[in-house]
Amino acid sequence: MGSADSDPRQLNGIAGATSTTSKVAIVAPSSKPGIDIEYTFIQVSIGSPQLDFTGNCGNIASGVGPFAIDEGLVPVTPGRDTINVRILNTNTGRVLVETMEIDQVGHFAEDGDYTLAGTFSTGSTIGVAFEKPAGAMTGSLLPSGNTIDSLCIPGTIVRPTCVVQASLIDAANPFVLVDASTLPAVLHDKDPHSTFYLDFIEDVRRQGAVAMGLARDVQEAAKTRGTPKIAILSSGKGETSPEADLEVTAFSMGRVHGSLQLTGAVCLSTATLSDDSTGEEP
Repeated sequence: MGSADSDPRQLNGIAGATSTTSKVAIVAPSSKPGIDIEYTFIQVSIGSPQLDFTGNCGNIASGVGPFAIDEGLVPVTPGRDTINVRILNTNTGRVLVETMEIDQVGHFAEDGDYTLAGTFSTGSTIGVAFEKPAGAMTGSLLPSGNTIDSLCIPGTIVRPTCVVQASLIDAANPFVLVDASTLPAVLHDKDPHSTFYLDFIEDVRRQGAVAMGLARDVQEAAKTRGTPKIAILSSGKGETSPEADLEVTAFSMGRVHGSLQLTGAVCLSTATLSDDSTGEEP
């Protein structure tokens, strides 16, 4: 898994050339009291031979519990139909509790009727609860001390210097949640997948990393692509999302992410409950 010879297509491997499918979890039984399983998350870079051990991943965390059950790493009492597995993420030192359905022979019951938006089939439910998620990497829910920060983004030959507003939240994972209405006008007609747009988003992410205390400067922030993550928030109720309160475009490893990360959902829900944060604004 990875990008041999820095090939972004990842032809010599199994990752699939997306950040969503370039993830690794190293799973083992735990000897710690009250913990069933420990896992270390690794984000595999795309287009470079690098591994990122910072932060957590809620999407792959959802698979750790079922894997542990099917591999016999967690004992299952015969006759039960659900189980709670307490899982320690070693990257952040935080505990997750996963609730899963069990079949008659004590394996994870994969089949079910639950439908998750953005997927193409049904399955059983996996409940993931994050215990004490605040300050997962920085030690503080609001690492900068502010609910909203103004980040100055230096200009380039093709765009002027500008200031964007963002909430810097560290809950399950550190995130830079940017108010879309403060993005410069030069981005309004650009495709989020374009190099122009992605370069700007990366500049914002690096400034956010410095403001959160995750890097001393933007040069150091550039070396860690996995954290903090970044998402653009705008008001819902539009033509494309008439029933949504918020529209979210999430990014990961320098590209548009195919979904809102589970840890991103934790940060976003936290922001909506925080007065004056980007997520709280209508």
